[in-house]
Amino acid sequence: MHKLILLLLGCLILILNGINVVYSQDIEPAARQVDTSKEATRGYNNRGLLYLDKRLYDNAIKDFDKAIEYHPRYAEAYNNRGLAYNKKAMYQDALNDLISAIKIDKAFAGAYANRCFTYINMGELQKAELDCSMAISLDKQLYKAYLYRGIIYQANDDKGKAKEDFNTVINNSSDNLLVIQAKALLK
Repeated sequence: MHKLILLLLGCLILILNGINVVYSQDIEPAARQVDTSKEATRGYNNRGLLYLDKRLYDNAIKDFDKAIEYHPRYAEAYNNRGLAYNKKAMYQDALNDLISAIKIDKAFAGAYANRCFTYINMGELQKAELDCSMAISLDKQLYKAYLYRGIIYQANDDKGKAKEDFNTVINNSSDNLLVIQAKALLK
């Protein structure tokens, strides 16, 4: 009786191991492919950011294109490609990408701030102000949104609100470039 139980237990272990092997063989290649795809997406996005910093906008756009090709719902790549288009003064392309980023992630404060900047460049200050306010409501520490909104207030001759937003940047931001810009605009 004891040998029969051990034999049955051994068969059960073999069957279970066989199922695991089949399962592992079916799933592993797909899992590796997904991991590779995520790595490629992040890799292209990160290299695109490096190109963006070096002002190699066409190279940056190509890498953001690749990141989006690997992961079509990667809001960050749309946002970053929108930034690159902004740098090239291709505002409609920038706007399209930033709209895509926001559709994918409705709580992406940076995309709202970047779309605000695009609207400013397109002369659509009312839409820009709404986006800046939305960005600030989503992230109170997104100081570039305060800077952009201050610019809008200044353009609309609302010096008090502009001063308030510029002072928020000056008193709270750790980004020296934003602080310098806010101080220059405050004068």
